[in-house]
Amino acid sequence: MYGWKFPLLNHGQIIGLNDSGVETFRNDLIDSLAREIIQNSCDARDEQAEHPVEVHFELLSLPTEKLPGRDRLIQVFQSARLVWAHLPDSCKFFDHALDLIQRPEIPMLKISDYQTTGLTGAREEIFGSWNALVKSSGVSDKPSQAGGSFGIGKNAPFACTRFRTIYYGTKDTDGVTAFQGVAKLVSHEEEGELTQGTGFFGRSERNLPLLEEIHFAEAGVDPLFTRTQTGTDIFIPGFQIELGWEVRIIRSVLEHFFVSIKEGRLVVCVGSTKIDTQNLEMLLHQHVDEENSMLVSSYYQAYKTPVLATGFEEPGDVELYLLSGKELPKRIAMFRSTGMKIQDKRFNAIMPFSGVFIAKGKGLNEFLRKLEPPNHQSWEWSRFSLDTKEQNQAKKRLERMYNWIKNHLRQMEAQEETQTLEVEGMSQFLPDNHDESFLTERQGDGMRTVPTDISVRTVRRQAHGVQIAKEEVSAAQEDLIEDKEQSKDNGQEIEVTGGTGPSGEQDDSDEKGGNDGQDGSNQGSGETSGRKVRKIKSLKKVVVFCVNPMEGIYQLIVMPDVDGVASLSISVVGEDSKGHVPVLEAKIKETGDAIAVAPKGKIGPFWMKSNQNNTLLIRMNNSTRYRLEVTLHAN
Repeated sequence: MYGWKFPLLNHGQIIGLNDSGVETFRNDLIDSLAREIIQNSCDARDEQAEHPVEVHFELLSLPTEKLPGRDRLIQVFQSARLVWAHLPDSCKFFDHALDLIQRPEIPMLKISDYQTTGLTGAREEIFGSWNALVKSSGVSDKPSQAGGSFGIGKNAPFACTRFRTIYYGTKDTDGVTAFQGVAKLVSHEEEGELTQGTGFFGRSERNLPLLEEIHFAEAGVDPLFTRTQTGTDIFIPGFQIELGWEVRIIRSVLEHFFVSIKEGRLVVCVGSTKIDTQNLEMLLHQHVDEENSMLVSSYYQAYKTPVLATGFEEPGDVELYLLSGKELPKRIAMFRSTGMKIQDKRFNAIMPFSGVFIAKGKGLNEFLRKLEPPNHQSWEWSRFSLDTKEQNQAKKRLERMYNWIKNHLRQMEAQEETQTLEVEGMSQFLPDNHDESFLTERQGDGMRTVPTDISVRTVRRQAHGVQIAKEEVSAAQEDLIEDKEQSKDNGQEIEVTGGTGPSGEQDDSDEKGGNDGQDGSNQGSGETSGRKVRKIKSLKKVVVFCVNPMEGIYQLIVMPDVDGVASLSISVVGEDSKGHVPVLEAKIKETGDAIAVAPKGKIGPFWMKSNQNNTLLIRMNNSTRYRLEVTLHAN
């Protein structure tokens, strides 16, 4: 016997239309379909083949009489419509399905791959890639360096059909030909009993696939569905045609698989358009829309540059490509060895850049594969294991990988910034004019621009020093707007937490100006000599930014509410903690007077004037670029 068969429920779980595996891919049907199908084909590459894997997308107009098991499928739709009549969404789905399947012709998308092994194990009932794709749920038998790991991507085609029905045909490297249909529908009634939600078209005995030519003939399957070359066909009847679907598939291929295509490992045909290494660049200009071109085209340009670094944990386990240039997106396309992009990872940097990162090593690919969710669009350390200790180890390893990339970005910055760097809008963050005498002993370094003040709000709290965590101003205009988790940028207020008393409060101590160095008389401008001074307890403004990355020189601007004396501490701020900064020397910019530098990044005390910019030049003992925090000490 041949045809559709839905196993009986036997008092098991009733299945509705909202299948979680299918719903996973409904947000972007076409993009998900392209990603999952091509990834599966790349994973099934025949290592003996001399040519790249090919994947073809072809839209057909199928006479409905040729749809395998059409009459039986109509009966299933009608039965399901009656059982689920109390749910409007289910009724609507089956009404549309019944209307479409009874038309003379229906749209059907045929997806075929070549230079692959086909689906092996069709003669087996449990194991093999045939059963993993057609007869299993949540099962993946792929090796560690393959793209898929959950066995969930197989549901992407079901999200694209109005019948929730797919047909599979294959011919494997042993010459075994197989064909079977799968319908992910709902529990419905047959001969007075409820069925399971998933049914199969093929041999009714144990729901086995059609294997022999006689099976195809007796089941009435049209030769269109018989695979004649090694590889796999996927048929999506009732394909949900969307306006511009071909262009959307092309764009998805260009965005996610340009590495595989450029390396000559993959060719994709969408209708009459062929995407291969010869026309890849032309198609990037032709088909990538304005929004994506900022990323894909810039990634591709970076990927064409010589590889910058190849060893993260061991020689050759990664490849890193970086390109700097105006208006680049400050993102890196992250790939595993499969050649499919996993995510667009953003890294903070002063200079605009784009890049491509490819994990090549087997061990690293095994690790990263375990971090991916079912849609394979991120790396999440919490997915590595249920064990907390192993999760923390995975987190540290992933952070080391990202820090390795950041270090190479800093090295490229240090080389690039020997030239003038134009950062659009930075003048809004620079608080005072740079004259020609600026850093006279290192003339020519740094950046020249005309700054304006930023708005500042003072917030007072008890038992805290003045602190401000400010992103390097050079990167603030772009980085802080795009990354909401960073500090606020232009057009918003910077919070400065105050000390234990109100700003401008008169100090009752008998501190005098002198030569003991405690009131800043021999480090600042000397204005405090011989008179009583106030302790500065709050600041109206604090800005710190790098002016010479090669020399490790930063400029710090502070504005107190009152004239007085204070010391400042400079700290390095990390993602999860902060530490002491290695300050080598500090001086007042206007006068050149040196300011005392104590251990742990503390400078001063020194005299500051109220309601004006007090500018300091600070030099670190290395050229590493830091994110800095400034703390006020009134005593």
